[in-house]
Amino acid sequence: MRLFALCMLPALAAALLAGEYTVTLTDHTGRGFAPDLVTYTIPRPANPAAVRVLDGAGAALPAQVTIGADGQAALSFVTALPPGATVRYTLRDDGQGPAAAPAVSATQDGDALILANQLLAVKTPAPQTKTFDRPVAAEALPAPILAFRGPDGAWRGAGSLRLKRPVTQFAVTRTAQGPVFTEVRYRLDYAGGGYYQATVRVTDRAPFAQVREEYDLGTDADTDCWQLDLSAGWQPDAAEHMNVAGQGNGPVQYPSLAQEEKAKPGNINPALNTDNGGDLPPGAFNGPWRAGKGTLYEGGIRVPAAIRWPGQVQPGSQCDRTSLTMDVVPTVLQVAGLAAADDLDGRGFLPALKGQAMKEPPRDLFWGRREGGGMCKGKTIECARRGEWKFIRSRPGAELELYNLAADPYEKQDLAGSEKDKLAEMAKVLADQLARYAKVPWQAPG
Repeated sequence: MRLFALCMLPALAAALLAGEYTVTLTDHTGRGFAPDLVTYTIPRPANPAAVRVLDGAGAALPAQVTIGADGQAALSFVTALPPGATVRYTLRDDGQGPAAAPAVSATQDGDALILANQLLAVKTPAPQTKTFDRPVAAEALPAPILAFRGPDGAWRGAGSLRLKRPVTQFAVTRTAQGPVFTEVRYRLDYAGGGYYQATVRVTDRAPFAQVREEYDLGTDADTDCWQLDLSAGWQPDAAEHMNVAGQGNGPVQYPSLAQEEKAKPGNINPALNTDNGGDLPPGAFNGPWRAGKGTLYEGGIRVPAAIRWPGQVQPGSQCDRTSLTMDVVPTVLQVAGLAAADDLDGRGFLPALKGQAMKEPPRDLFWGRREGGGMCKGKTIECARRGEWKFIRSRPGAELELYNLAADPYEKQDLAGSEKDKLAEMAKVLADQLARYAKVPWQAPG
């Protein structure tokens, strides 16, 4: 339930649906809200099919009643709020007048189930339950989402499981039938204990499918994941406009790359990268890489980057050179035909972008973080990399850790206890660098 739902007057009383009631929603933010799902707890109606939600003009909206425990139920419908507006809805349980047409659908297509609304559709495995007397590798089973379809009707993407863990039972169950949202629950039960569960939901007027995941934290799940390859079936060249729930009433609009290129031929060569790995607590997913934003493990510092440069960078090509953001400025200078200053720490990698071999001397790489608040509290966390060896202090005062990324890319095996010589070498490498950057006027503790 979004912020605007908190502005509802009056509150729903326990006697709701004992007749006719009015719900008033007001936007006090001045921003408005895109269509979003609102849900209220109500007494369980005698006939859920008789519940109606009517807008200000008396037209019925799709409304969904989900039966709960202890005589309660949940009433859900989708609404939008223009900036500064007030909207009113009438709730009835007498079944008068026709019900609104369903806003979502679920259609079986062979071994798949298509969940769809007005804007998109996703394919999930069809409802089924399979029990394996002899466990099978998870990678042999379908992923929670198999593909997606946009407003143009074309199917894109390819979902797959990327784990070999043996599975004893695979089940897909429909958990919501519409008319406001339709949903399936996907579950894997592993041999020896542990499970993975995902709920996939498509909601009226939502331009996305919602995926909620649950898994047994007692199992070793660092390298277990599923992926939806978004590039399968298309070659995107534009950031299209979209409606984002909770981000204003109107669409967020961006010109396509083709439009920008037409306006300024040859001058638009976008490059994209992120500043850190995804933040795990809100729900980010960093694949098999350990940890995420705010840490110096690979999940926090290994990030994607992409560039589009017609005539210079081969479409679909990949560059596996290890680079840092400090390498961007020297690279831009190379593109401009200018020499980089001697005191720049970064190195240009223009030849690598063009698919050319680069001959460059080895270099040590460093990451450091010191902040007044948060987990650092004025102290440092540091990381150094030399070749495939990585030395890390993950928290202030923590024990030193050592990993060989060639043999252990997901940082599962700390070698600090068994590789004493390498640990000492890397500690000196980091100490020398710390002596250099510790002169930077860092934020004071606070």
